[in-house]
Amino acid sequence: MFNLLIWKSLASSKPPPSNQRIPILGLPEDSTPAPAPDFTRPDRLQDSLSITEPNTEFNHLQGSSGNGVLGPKFFRYRSLRPSEIRLVRLQPARSWRIKCDIFHCRLDEAPAYTAISYAWGDAEDKRSIELDNVSIPITTSLHGALEALRKRGQEDVFVWADALCIDQQNGDEKSQQLRLMTAIYTRAKCVAIWLGPERDNSTLAAELLEKVVATDDPRHLRSMFSSPNGWKKLEAVVSLFERDYWDRLWVVQEVFNAKQIIVYCGSTKLPWSIYRSASALFKSNKRYLESITLEGPEAGNRTVASQKQLSCPQVLAYEGPGSLFDRQKLEYFNKLEKRNPDRMLFRVLLEVMQDFRRKLSGDPRDKVFGIIGVLPERIRREIPVDYKLSVKDVYTNVVDTLIHTTNRLDVICESIHFPRHTNSISLPSWVPDWSYIPEVNSLGAMFNFSADGTQNQAVWEFKGERQNKLQIEAIYLGKIRAHGLSVGTLCKLGDYLMAFLHWRALLLDKFHDADGERRTRLLEEFCLTISLGHGSTNGQDSNKWMKICHDHFATLISYRLPELALDRELAGHIASNLSVSGYYVLRQFLQDNFGSRMMGRCFCITYEDLMGLGSGFMTNDDIIVVPFGCSTPIILRQEGDEFRYVGDVFIRGYMYGKAVDDYKARKRPLRQRKEVDDPGGQQQAEAVKPTRLASQFTAQEQAHSDNDSHDAIELRTALQGRCPAHHGDDLRDSLLLEISPGSRPNSETSISRTSEISSCVSATSPCRHSSSYEIMIKQWNITRTSIRVVTKFLFQAYTALMG
Repeated sequence: MFNLLIWKSLASSKPPPSNQRIPILGLPEDSTPAPAPDFTRPDRLQDSLSITEPNTEFNHLQGSSGNGVLGPKFFRYRSLRPSEIRLVRLQPARSWRIKCDIFHCRLDEAPAYTAISYAWGDAEDKRSIELDNVSIPITTSLHGALEALRKRGQEDVFVWADALCIDQQNGDEKSQQLRLMTAIYTRAKCVAIWLGPERDNSTLAAELLEKVVATDDPRHLRSMFSSPNGWKKLEAVVSLFERDYWDRLWVVQEVFNAKQIIVYCGSTKLPWSIYRSASALFKSNKRYLESITLEGPEAGNRTVASQKQLSCPQVLAYEGPGSLFDRQKLEYFNKLEKRNPDRMLFRVLLEVMQDFRRKLSGDPRDKVFGIIGVLPERIRREIPVDYKLSVKDVYTNVVDTLIHTTNRLDVICESIHFPRHTNSISLPSWVPDWSYIPEVNSLGAMFNFSADGTQNQAVWEFKGERQNKLQIEAIYLGKIRAHGLSVGTLCKLGDYLMAFLHWRALLLDKFHDADGERRTRLLEEFCLTISLGHGSTNGQDSNKWMKICHDHFATLISYRLPELALDRELAGHIASNLSVSGYYVLRQFLQDNFGSRMMGRCFCITYEDLMGLGSGFMTNDDIIVVPFGCSTPIILRQEGDEFRYVGDVFIRGYMYGKAVDDYKARKRPLRQRKEVDDPGGQQQAEAVKPTRLASQFTAQEQAHSDNDSHDAIELRTALQGRCPAHHGDDLRDSLLLEISPGSRPNSETSISRTSEISSCVSATSPCRHSSSYEIMIKQWNITRTSIRVVTKFLFQAYTALMG
């Protein structure tokens, strides 16, 4: 939000202090300011303008004085007192040039003003306005908003616009004004949304929105869009809902806190209720819109509407106004704040950050600060708005706050590494990089899983000299035995079809001895796994869902990849005489039931014969655990003496508390597979047993590049049930993980304290075989792993294609 657009060149220089002189085009340096020719300026406006000596830092903004002498006139922001804001007074439109003043006032004494909500736009695209008789550059976007608001008469208009009313180079002022943002937009008599100038038939789109809301009947949608210009109108609305304004993070709280909103676009002016109601109607009738868009010979051109890879119905339902929430959500938050303890209330923070993660901001810290204004007061008090904090501190504080207040670990699952797993701020693998906009959603953001059971809280503790280690407890599920191709994030149909073929072949290969009822059951579980257990939306049983999946995938493969020979069983599911419209119906089915669920993930099988769908970065021998206080299982990777967080994972049968139930019943959570398939014959699988490893980093580990980002996980093992020395088939099922931040370990932080944890359950009958295990785990080598993943993908794809 707080990018310098009026004086953009300062962005590359050292930020000036709060009283720094900001140059604007104007009078020569030996001149005195001329009085305003067409209005009398109030006394309180005068002290916001200062004439100072020239500064060579700002010579790029010097303008000609008309007498051959170059010299700038400087404007400086006068310091704001607590609870003060600046307002801009727009003079009536007596000429083509916008003229205005800027002044201070207490927020509670401010005249009726309009707060502007807009996208800053291209910082290089400038127009000039006249501020106190001096020409200054502003972005074309803000210029258009001011032009739309100024009156064509004798009346002044008071407005608040962030680029003019906040000193963008003063971090303290930005922090202070940000804390007032909620009040600024709440107290405004009106919030004016500026979507930009007329283009892409936006006037036509506005007319259609009014008609849609006026009819309020989905049956009329078909007649609207089946008219000669119907599809043209629909495309105009799609374009309107995809404007840059809707992608901006700050508009979330600007709209959320507004009492009244008017939307301006070109020459059109509509109340917010029209946009919101039309969006709600599109969302509630999304299926109906899909049926309309799949009709006619142009259906193929309507399925993907934008570079976001969304169909037209998706844009109409979820983009534009549908990507925001309004004061109805505020009422819900207020009820939560009054009725719920902090443990429930603070989950709102994670939900809001998940909802708006794909919104854009110039400063990565604003991915947190920019949503503060929509949160209940109790949450706002816990998140310090301070631009002196580093990005790493801000993001780590979010994890700290959420774990402390909710006793939950779900926030670490928002650390999504696929397809990009690097960051420029040296975050550990378990701290989400909110500045990164992933194409993949976390499992917890998609569905209400509860792998740790109901009402379970995290077992955690911050440790270390600087409280920089996070110790958690988790239930061990298993170890990945084999995994398939990763589905990319480009939304290509071929990626999904190839992944389905490879995953299914992998399953049947690993269970090649299964036949009859067991084979059918395996394929049923497979289809439920790759749809994250939510494919059976119409209540059909798992066998019927398996047949539906095979029908759709087999038919699409035969249509899109006819050169691939399918096995006899799969070929039997191919539909004959597929029409063009039928093809798009099948593709829509795949998008709805597998699109976001398979994207960025890959299928896996564990040594314990469990099926899973998890991060595309998984690899063989990664371990899977269910942390207490986490709604989904997670994947950890061991590299040498260390582990790292890879991502969340769906494990069929273990998403709703089964692991915890087994743990409480003192059962082994999973059956260890004793035999594994081997090219040279059957061989005994190595048991998944804890290994004694040094808790101190080796010299080789200490010699890692300074560019590496480390996060250490101390792994201690507690064996449940009988001691394995007495019963060798018992397996570990509980892990105590100690996770430290991503700073590079040194001699002071790399040595962890050993803590004895009994390997026997009964404290009254300790076993002499008790032991402790500590493993310090680093973040993986970025470059080497990237090459390995790409090489493996290409090799596997070639193998699948060549049969």
